[in-house]
Amino acid sequence: NPEGYKTYGEFEYKDPREHFDGEIYLNGRWLAFPEFLQYKGASESDYLALKYHALELNAVMKPQKEKTKAEVLQDEKPLTEENKGEDVVIQRGRSYVKLESSKMYSLVKNPEFGHHEIKIIPESSSFSIYVFTFTSCIME
Repeated sequence: NPEGYKTYGEFEYKDPREHFDGEIYLNGRWLAFPEFLQYKGASESDYLALKYHALELNAVMKPQKEKTKAEVLQDEKPLTEENKGEDVVIQRGRSYVKLESSKMYSLVKNPEFGHHEIKIIPESSSFSIYVFTFTSCIME
């Protein structure tokens, strides 16, 4: 974000809408620490976005207080049975990840390597994210 990374304080981020590969963009109120980001807002228009190129996408996430969930979109669309990761559930045409413990969550398993943008829309301020990991090829 143009505002930079505001460590140890809540900050209202504004998404510049122009995204570059490998950079995280925030929209809404977030609390940043050196190791993780915690969502602090309360709007359905708040999110974290990341452009990436890979076959699979994972994220280390943790509920801070109580269990929570977040909607996951790829290229502005809900994930499907064909591209969702193992930890994503589909309910009423929307794709979600349920955060029940601190772990690496499997978010996306694309059928082919490609360039995409992931958007994660937290449900509550209990949502926190630490790191993304990527798989670019699978050896058989």
